[in-house]
Amino acid sequence: MSDEDTVEKLRVDLRGGLAADDALRRAELLLHDYPDRPELWCLTGDLIQLSQSGEYDLQRAEQSYQRALQIDPDCGEAHEGLGYLYDKVYDDPQKARPYFEKAISLGRQASREGLRDVLHQLRLKNER
Repeated sequence: MSDEDTVEKLRVDLRGGLAADDALRRAELLLHDYPDRPELWCLTGDLIQLSQSGEYDLQRAEQSYQRALQIDPDCGEAHEGLGYLYDKVYDDPQKARPYFEKAISLGRQASREGLRDVLHQLRLKNER
């Protein structure tokens, strides 16, 4: 099985109901074998946010997305992940905005909704 197939199998298992904490442990094991796979770092960041165990802090999710961007600065998935992390978790729409804009420019159409939310929040703050 190729490393790409391994990452996709983990995503399928997650969609099939594999608990985020179990998937996170598997993702971390895969990172030892495939440390240069940005999509695996993004998946790890996503799973940390979904984790219920409390053994991971959100800073590790941010570091995972940043690691993906070190490997591939044009990783739209990492830009999108950081946009949602900064907006929804850290409540920092100003910091989220450039990540959503970059993700959209890289073809991540789902980031349009995140950018709309961020722009709305920023507009409301400016009206105060």
